[in-house]
Amino acid sequence: MLEAQGVARVSEKRKWQRWIKVIDEVVFDSIREDKLIFDKYYELIESNRAISNPWNFHKWVLDSHGRSLMLQVRKLSDKDSGVYSLRKLLGQISQNPSVITKRSFIAAYPRHHRDIAIRNWQKYVGGANVLQLPKSVPLKDIELLKSLTKRICNLVNNDIAHLNRWRRRRKTSFDELYSLLRKLVSLAAKYGDLLGRPVADDLDNFSIDYDWMSIFDVSWRDGAPNLRI
Repeated sequence: MLEAQGVARVSEKRKWQRWIKVIDEVVFDSIREDKLIFDKYYELIESNRAISNPWNFHKWVLDSHGRSLMLQVRKLSDKDSGVYSLRKLLGQISQNPSVITKRSFIAAYPRHHRDIAIRNWQKYVGGANVLQLPKSVPLKDIELLKSLTKRICNLVNNDIAHLNRWRRRRKTSFDELYSLLRKLVSLAAKYGDLLGRPVADDLDNFSIDYDWMSIFDVSWRDGAPNLRI
């Protein structure tokens, strides 16, 4: 009986590790790559007044990027069945939090970092003598996630995914979106650490190993002067 319970716990934990891996590599890496490209693109616009007008194309890029970020927030907070989302993962963990133990958490760290592991465990669970993840921890983080994402999810539901006839005109900004996404990636990094599957607590941890900006070094229209930007 005990052996069967142990196997079930390992299986459950491995499932959660797969989930956090997918969330990190599919959602957050997409956000990181988009941010890298968008930041460089915007720097280019600001550095060259000759390409700043007409503004139509740049507005389309900004609007598309903003909608993409809002949809990523909605994706992370999705509670539908059959999806990968941070909210679903926290819900799964809250149903069986004892799978995450102090012993397994500390053992996942290299021996020379065990002191860091102990400090992190204490920070996550609220005490060094707590032997299993308390149910209150993921439940509290679910409420935090819901609170953080509520406004943007309402905006997506009323103005992007649907056109609500009774909607109030809502606006957001890149500062608000990136501040929110940094909080969400920190939350994901916390559970990546608890599950022994690290998630970078950063939205700038991405690089492209070729000169993708070379696209801007050539004319985009036939017959246009081939001027370097």
